[in-house]
Amino acid sequence: LPDDVRHVVSSRDVSVAFLQSDEFEQGEPPRYVSYKAWKKAALEVYRLRGPLYGQRSASRRWYETIAKWLIGQGFVQSANEPCLFKHGNGSIVALYVDDLLLRGTRANSDAFHTALSERFDCRGGPSYLAPDAPLEFLGFTITMEEHEGETYVYMDQHDALSTFLAELDTARIKAQDCPMPSLTKLFSDPTPLDDVSARVYRHSAGFLNFLAKTVLLNVFLNGHFF
Repeated sequence: LPDDVRHVVSSRDVSVAFLQSDEFEQGEPPRYVSYKAWKKAALEVYRLRGPLYGQRSASRRWYETIAKWLIGQGFVQSANEPCLFKHGNGSIVALYVDDLLLRGTRANSDAFHTALSERFDCRGGPSYLAPDAPLEFLGFTITMEEHEGETYVYMDQHDALSTFLAELDTARIKAQDCPMPSLTKLFSDPTPLDDVSARVYRHSAGFLNFLAKTVLLNVFLNGHFF
């Protein structure tokens, strides 16, 4: 296809995104943070102009900031997936916290990344997918092949899954008939987990939740959006 209609895939990472969220507005409840320069120094208290990492509301504030900016750029938010945005020129953005994956023509993609850099500080320039330049995105390796005028895009989580399974030591896990056991099984042992087991559980549950959510990328790359 000609370059003016052929879509390319690119990625971008916004730097310290939470600190680039919109500042708190007049009328919002004030937020404060305390600080000591050293152990015996006087306690200093500051009123925050915007969110900091560690605040419960910081991630939500960032999402509202980037979503509002994308809508202001002409994108429309998906009714089925709030982290997918589609533009009238055919460009589509998949958002995962501060990582963005863009699909569109090269001209529209270049214009998008320029506008993004003007509003937010980003880590380096955009990375474009090519047969000799795979993209590493959220534990995915995204590759592209071209055969007889056709373009094929593949996603692979082999490395991330292999690392996770090695950490989990699957040899110690018994097979289950169903991912969710019965309530009888669930409450059969009320003994609280120790710190190490609790840490393993949180890590495992978090990674599995991540895998479930990254189905979004398959939707994105295969063109089923709204």
